[in-house]
Amino acid sequence: MFNSKFISKNDGTPMYLQIIESIKYKVVLGDWPAGFQLPSIRELALQEKVSVITVKQAYQKLNEEGVIKTYRGKGTFVAHNIEQTKDNAKQDLILHLNKAIKIADSLKMTVNDLQALVEGLCEQY
Repeated sequence: MFNSKFISKNDGTPMYLQIIESIKYKVVLGDWPAGFQLPSIRELALQEKVSVITVKQAYQKLNEEGVIKTYRGKGTFVAHNIEQTKDNAKQDLILHLNKAIKIADSLKMTVNDLQALVEGLCEQY
């Protein structure tokens, strides 16, 4: 259900942030469509070998952002307004691209150099 390859104890990123990003990734890609039921907090904590508090913190943040919706006694589901999640992800991408362009500019890279670099990275996926 939850792809644990996105969660790494060797990554310096806090575990709850890794969970948040992994869930957002699945939602944006459409792997987890609107209405999809997520694992319970306990299930995910057990599966990922993290504390219940870590997963609860991630779910709370995702609830606040409108990515997921928790219904007491029923479970946690991907929210029906996933377009907002996609829009937010696109804005994040634009911010990262702007930073990359500034770095490329400081390295005196041309647009073609940057494009070739991005295409080479895309081939890895």
